[in-house]
Amino acid sequence: MPPTPPEEMDTLPSAYERSERILAVDRHPRLLESLDMLANARGIPLDTAETPAEARTLVRQREYGVVLVDMQAEDTASLDLMEWLHNHRAGMDVIALTADPTCRAPIEALRRGASEFIRKPFAPEAMLATLENTLERRRLSRQNEQIRHRLKRSERLYRFIVDNSPDFIYVLDAEGRFTFINRSAERLLGMTPDTLLGEHFQCLIADEDRAVAERRFNERRTGQRATHNLELQLAPPGAAGQPTRTVDLTAMGIYADGDAPHPGQFLGTYGIARDVTDRKHAESIVHYQAHHDLLTGLPNRALLKDRLAQALARARRGNEEVAVLFLDLDRFKVVNDSLGHSVGDQLLQQVAQRLRACLREGDTLARLGGDEFTLLLPAIPDRPAVERVAQKCIDALEQPFMVHNHRLFLGVSIGIALFPEHGETLETLIKHADVAMYHVKEHGKGHYTFFDQAMGSRIDHHLNMETGLRRALEQHEFRVAYQPQVDVVSGRVTGMEALIRWQHPETGEVSPREFIPVAEQTGLILPIGEWLLRSACEELLRWPDGNEGLRLAVNLSPLQVHQRDFVDRVRAICDETGFPLRRLDLEITENLLMRDVESVVEKLRTLSRLGVTITIDDFGTGYSSLGYLQRLPIHALKIDQSFVHAIRENEEKGTLVETIIAMAHGLGLNVVAEGVETKRQLDYLRRLQCGRMQGFYFSYPLSGHEAVDLLEGWAREHLASRH
Repeated sequence: MPPTPPEEMDTLPSAYERSERILAVDRHPRLLESLDMLANARGIPLDTAETPAEARTLVRQREYGVVLVDMQAEDTASLDLMEWLHNHRAGMDVIALTADPTCRAPIEALRRGASEFIRKPFAPEAMLATLENTLERRRLSRQNEQIRHRLKRSERLYRFIVDNSPDFIYVLDAEGRFTFINRSAERLLGMTPDTLLGEHFQCLIADEDRAVAERRFNERRTGQRATHNLELQLAPPGAAGQPTRTVDLTAMGIYADGDAPHPGQFLGTYGIARDVTDRKHAESIVHYQAHHDLLTGLPNRALLKDRLAQALARARRGNEEVAVLFLDLDRFKVVNDSLGHSVGDQLLQQVAQRLRACLREGDTLARLGGDEFTLLLPAIPDRPAVERVAQKCIDALEQPFMVHNHRLFLGVSIGIALFPEHGETLETLIKHADVAMYHVKEHGKGHYTFFDQAMGSRIDHHLNMETGLRRALEQHEFRVAYQPQVDVVSGRVTGMEALIRWQHPETGEVSPREFIPVAEQTGLILPIGEWLLRSACEELLRWPDGNEGLRLAVNLSPLQVHQRDFVDRVRAICDETGFPLRRLDLEITENLLMRDVESVVEKLRTLSRLGVTITIDDFGTGYSSLGYLQRLPIHALKIDQSFVHAIRENEEKGTLVETIIAMAHGLGLNVVAEGVETKRQLDYLRRLQCGRMQGFYFSYPLSGHEAVDLLEGWAREHLASRH
C-alpha cells in the first residue's frame, strides 16, 4: 500500500490558484475603453463594469485579483461596493479612483478596504505602474504566503514528503558532510541514512566524476547560477565492481537569514539527486538504434555522415586524403528472393562480420540499407592502401557462405571516391563512390574502380535523358512502330508487336536501348508503357477491314505488372479504346518472377481469364524455373534473339534453342522466335517446328501506314498463291 499522508497534510488555499484578472468599475464608458486598451497593450486581462451592481455580478461569476473602483462623493454605491469586496472577497486588492482633490476621499477609500488610490485625471503611465506594482506585490505576497504555509507544517509532514520522495534528498554542512539524508538513499545506494550522516559527500562520488562534483555537489551558489540538471555517477563506498547509478543533480547553497546571529553566512548545501539510470539506459538504446543498423549492428547512414564530416574536417586541417568505398553485393537479390528474407538477413549478418575483419583501426563500415555498404577510410597514405582494403573485401566475400544448410556464393562491386581529388563535400564523395560502383556493375561486377570525370558525364547524360523523357511525354514526341509476327506454316502475318520510338526534336531518333533503362530507373516507364498500349490499341482499330483477327503484342515492364491496379489499367484502356482483350498479347520477362510471385501469378491469371494471351519474352536470358512456368497462365515462349543469331555459329546456343522449343511443345505452349534475319535461321527454326517468327528477314519495324501497306501486300500475295 502507498504511504498514508499525515493529517497535517493539506493543500494550499484556493486563493493561491486565483487567476490575476482585473475588474474596472466606472460610470464613464470612454474611461473604461481607455483602461481596456492600456491593459491589452501590456497583456493584462481586464473586465469592465459601469455600475457597482454589474460589478458585484461579475465578481460572483469569476475570480479577480484587483478591482478598480471609481469613487463618487455623492454616490454611496461605490463605497458600499468597496466595503462589500473587503468583507466578502478577502485577498482581493481594491484601487480607488477619485477626482476629489482633498485628502478626504483617500482616507475614506482606505477605511473601506482600498489598498491604493489614484487621483483623476491620471497619466496612462501612472495607471500602468500602479497596476503592475500591485500585481507584482500580490505575486510576492502569494510567494510569502506559500513559504509561511510550508514553515507551519509539522516535522512529521516534512518527513513524510521528503522521505517518500523517489529522489535522493540531502543537506550538507559547510564542510561538505551529510547532516540530513532521506530514505531514498537506501533504495538508490543500498545504504541507510544513518550510515551516511557525518560522512563527506565525496564518499559517494564515482572516481570519474570527482573533479566535476568538487564544487557542484556541495554547491554554494543560489538561483539560476546554482547547479541544475547536472549528471553525475554515484558509487557507494565498498561497492567495487557494482554498477554505478546515474543521477540528475540540482543543488544550491543555504545561507543564514536576517534573524540569524550572522546573516548571510554560508550554512551548507541542499540538493536533490534524481535517479535517471534507467532513462539513460533507454536513451542509449534509442541513440544506438538511431545511429546503427539493427540487423548487422553496423553504423547507419546518419552515423556515417557524422564520421565522414569529422574525417573531412581533420583531413582539411592536416592536408590528408580520405577514401569512401561504396559496396554493393552481387547476386544477393537472387538469394533473397528465392530463399526468403530470413536467409537473406542471416547472409547480410555474415557479410558484415567478414567486412569488419577487413577494417583498419579508425575505419568505419556502415550499412546504408538493402545490400549496400559504405566504407570510410580516413587518413589514407596513398591509393595502393585503398586498393589493398578493397581487394581484401572482395577476397573475403568470394568464399562461400553457409546459411540454413545452403551453400551460397556472393560477390561485391566496389566504387571508390577520394577526398579531395573526387570531391570535397560529404554528399559529393558518396555520390561519386556510388557512381563508380555502378560503373563496376555495368562492366562485369566483382571488382573495384575509382571514380573519374567520365563517369560524371554519364550522370549528366542520365539526368538529361530523364528530362528529355518527361518532355517527350508532354510534347508527344513518342510514336509506335510495328514489327510483323509471321506464321511460317500459313505464310500469313498473324500479329504485330508494338515498339516504342522516340523522335527527339534536336538529336533525332533515340535508340530504345538508351532511353528504356533510364525510364525503368526513374519510373517513367509507367506512363510511357501506358501510352504505348493505348496508342497501339487505338491505331490498330483504325486499320482497314480484314485485319480484325490481327493480334497486338506489347512488352510490359516489371514495374507495370507490380502496380497494384495493373489489371484494372489494362482493362480500362481496352474498354476506352474498344480494343478486344482476346486480341491482346502481353509480353513479360522472366525477371518479373523474381519478386512477389503470388501476386504476379494472380494478376496474369485474371488477364488470361479475360482472354489476354501471355508470352514470356527473351526466354532463356533470365531466371528460368520449370516450376514457375507450370504455375503461370502463359501461352507462348519467345526465344531471345541472341540465341537465334547464334544458330549454326555456336553449337551450344543451337542446342539451347532446340531445348527451349522442345520444352515449350511439351508444356503445350506456342513458340515465337525473334531476331530472325537469314534464310538459314528460318529453315533451322522451321525444322524444329517453331511456328511463329519475327525479325528483319520478314520486315523492319514499320510505321502504322507502312504496316497497313505490308499487310495489304501480303494479303495480295497470299490470294495470288491460292489461284
